Amino acid sequence: MAADPESQRHRILAVSKSNLTLLPTSLRFTIEAATNGACRVAWLGTSPLQADELIGRAQSPEDQDRLREAILFLQTLLADGPLPADECIRQARALQISEKTLRRAKTRLHIRSFRAEDNPVCRWLWELRNG
Repeated sequence: MAADPESQRHRILAVSKSNLTLLPTSLRFTIEAATNGACRVAWLGTSPLQADELIGRAQSPEDQDRLREAILFLQTLLADGPLPADECIRQARALQISEKTLRRAKTRLHIRSFRAEDNPVCRWLWELRNG
């Protein structure tokens, strides 16, 4: 749970880690008084922000620029279809994009990781999700 950067009265509930499935959509809410005087949660819909974004709001402008660069890099690299993860990491390193920043960009873009079962080496591939 974190403060909504767009409103001092609202909060966002976001999952920070999920090993078994995709991260669910974050939810916006506020606490308000009920008619009986108790407090209640008022759900306000979804938020596009994920936990890592909410926690990382204090990033320096330089870190934010690096993340934007990594996002653009992955969008361009994966535009024509999936590629092996190790190839994505190798090309990012050549552009001096750290693996940590690359993985944050991967999370932000909701890039799908999957095994290439038809490949004898059974490598991991990264693929941009449509939409």
